[in-house]
Amino acid sequence: MSIIPVDLYKSYKIIISPKAHKSIDNLPKEARINIVNKIEALKSNLSILDIKKLQGHKDLYRIRSADYRIVFQILKNKQLIVIGLVAHRKEIYSLIKNLTLLN
Repeated sequence: MSIIPVDLYKSYKIIISPKAHKSIDNLPKEARINIVNKIEALKSNLSILDIKKLQGHKDLYRIRSADYRIVFQILKNKQLIVIGLVAHRKEIYSLIKNLTLLN
């Protein structure tokens, strides 16, 4: 079962960081399509997503998309979702250590 904050059902604006955008552009076509669909689903249909909060990180969550992970931050006070990283599951958790998003 996904862990989704109750107030996330409100309408949030999605921002994709330059690093995440570049990562998405460099993915194979099928993976890129799946990831873009997952990001679009963040806007409306959260119940189908496998969203989990990342332990040890304030307001950081991840979505699984096959072998890839989408890491994002929820800024509730600004009603923003910032996509920070998109990477293969073997790389993503080491990349999170260097992630700096909006506060």
